[in-house]
Amino acid sequence: MHHFKNKILLIDDDPDFLSIYADALEKEGFKVGVACNGASGLKSALEDKPDLIISDVMMDTLDEGFELVHKLRALRQFEYTPIIMLTSVNKKMDFNWQFGANEYWLSVSEFLDKYVSPEELAVHAKRYLH
Repeated sequence: MHHFKNKILLIDDDPDFLSIYADALEKEGFKVGVACNGASGLKSALEDKPDLIISDVMMDTLDEGFELVHKLRALRQFEYTPIIMLTSVNKKMDFNWQFGANEYWLSVSEFLDKYVSPEELAVHAKRYLH
């Protein structure tokens, strides 16, 4: 019986964020891949088949993270993969987004504030991985 680590794909356009959060998740025993935008995130997801995807919403465009989720959910292999979206949109745009569970292209497992601590992000990740 092989013991394997759960794979997490972390997608964000901030290299410092990727470094700090990838290190924190690896310390918790996860295997972490990183990507710097939606296009490289999709490519990495297809190659590495992660067990969990964590993506920023705003990267090169305001809704790049949502575009990525839409593309991933259209692929059978990612139909049920948990996806955590990180967003600072409430802070940056000075309004509150209310995310409804039924919007078909927002089929996201959970939304977290972009400034969640690395330790807290690891706690949330563990909820989706066994």
